[in-house]
Amino acid sequence: MTIRLQDNVPTDVITAPQTVTTGWVDCGEEIDVRDFEQLAVFCNVDINAAANFRIRFVGLHTSGDADEYALPILDVQAGVVNVDQEYFELTDDADQKVILYLSSLDLIPYIKVQISAGTAGATAGQMDELKVIGQSKRSGGK
Repeated sequence: MTIRLQDNVPTDVITAPQTVTTGWVDCGEEIDVRDFEQLAVFCNVDINAAANFRIRFVGLHTSGDADEYALPILDVQAGVVNVDQEYFELTDDADQKVILYLSSLDLIPYIKVQISAGTAGATAGQMDELKVIGQSKRSGGK
């Protein structure tokens, strides 16, 4: 299933908490970002016993394609976060709510959000809520 966004309308990417592992796992379905200039991604993380919760975005050139391409990180607005070239890492091992931004999506038709942790812990962490708000090219993104 592909999630379709409406301009400037919050859209749920997950409908139930998504457990984190030490490997990258999809957090929700792919998102159709054609016609969108930029996205704000609202993440509500329940850390539990996990450490170094990580969030990344991958691009797809075709819906449903198995080839995933890590998107580079261009901008971040969060409190305690380490920015690697291809993912955000929450270095404060506590429950957190962060907003991440993606911009310059002109040539990327589909994206996925993926999560992992440096350490899953005895009680794995989870993404409790994940929402996306997109701004289309028509409404003056950028």
